[in-house]
Amino acid sequence: MANLVPQTTDEATEVARATAPTFIKGFADLTMRKRIWMALLRKYGRVLFNQGGHTTVWGVRVREATPHTIGANPTFDFNSINRNEQLSLDWRGYGHEGVLWVKDKLMNGQAGASQLWNMLNDRTETLAEEFARMFNREIYVDGEAAGNGERFHGRGTFLNYKAGVTSDDRVALPDGSYAGLSIELGGLGGSCTNAISAGEKPNTDLGADWPEGQATADFDATSPLILNISSDRWTPDGGTTWRDNNEAILSYTNEIQSARGARESRTAGEAPILNLMTAKMKNEFEMGQRGRFQINLQMQEMIDLGFPDTYRYEGAVIAADYECPHGEMHQLSPGTMEYAALTEDYWTFEGPTYLPGQMKWIWLLYTYGNFRFQPKCEAFGKSIA
Repeated sequence: MANLVPQTTDEATEVARATAPTFIKGFADLTMRKRIWMALLRKYGRVLFNQGGHTTVWGVRVREATPHTIGANPTFDFNSINRNEQLSLDWRGYGHEGVLWVKDKLMNGQAGASQLWNMLNDRTETLAEEFARMFNREIYVDGEAAGNGERFHGRGTFLNYKAGVTSDDRVALPDGSYAGLSIELGGLGGSCTNAISAGEKPNTDLGADWPEGQATADFDATSPLILNISSDRWTPDGGTTWRDNNEAILSYTNEIQSARGARESRTAGEAPILNLMTAKMKNEFEMGQRGRFQINLQMQEMIDLGFPDTYRYEGAVIAADYECPHGEMHQLSPGTMEYAALTEDYWTFEGPTYLPGQMKWIWLLYTYGNFRFQPKCEAFGKSIA
């Protein structure tokens, strides 16, 4: 009768090589479902594998044409309009290595190849879990900052703002570029109305009504919404903390970003807007709601995805993220952002390989990919001034 468990090291290693990809894929699915933004990206078809190319390239709509009036005998000029521009980033790679020493195996008993296989499984599960935590950290990284030249281009890459923000400014002015295009207001052309009185403008230096008022598509086509949590103009009381201003900030952000396309999705219907913040900031929001005897219902969609500890506030999701930077609120648009990878899954598995001269087995998890955002659909808040 044939043995169900291999009885030699070589055979056990071959079994590990053959079955590890399936094991890793299953564990990747499980760990990704533990991160709310990853689960939403999967649901709305925004995770792309087996990509190619020298760089990762995607489009953003920058310009729009305006229909014009016609009379009884119209004349039309059939001119083509280039509405889109391309954003481009290089691929970034991450690897996570595993090792099992012969001594470790011997100290854990002499169950043979089955015991080796169990130890490889256990340690690989740990690697996969650590890889998932890495993804959740890197979503916030500035991929262009000093020392980050090989890290993902996370949200921090396009959330830079101009100096000079004061307590009178509810919004800051985006500064710099992202993926080859300017993110500054008017950096790609266009115009915005200037009708709001000086004392009521969202930003006192801009000389325009943005993000309120009316702007042409190119004026803010690549500009994120950056909010000054500590402005004293969020509420009539003049509060300057997240505890004071969170309801006004979330309401304002949800409304503005909905109008700017943050609920769009490549699939049918709309995707929810996701507000991520530290556990303390979520708690302060909750306590404020309870103090006014208001109830924010859970969203059935989030419950179905496995995230019951979330709230629906004006149609947007409120959730805590333990890896969110201190004092920051990040509003994501899961229907418009993407994770693109050269690999066939979130990560690829190689090994295990036995090294006789070093008396150990080695194996590797790795990925090459990057995040892709539509900056206009993303928002961010912190105490600036």
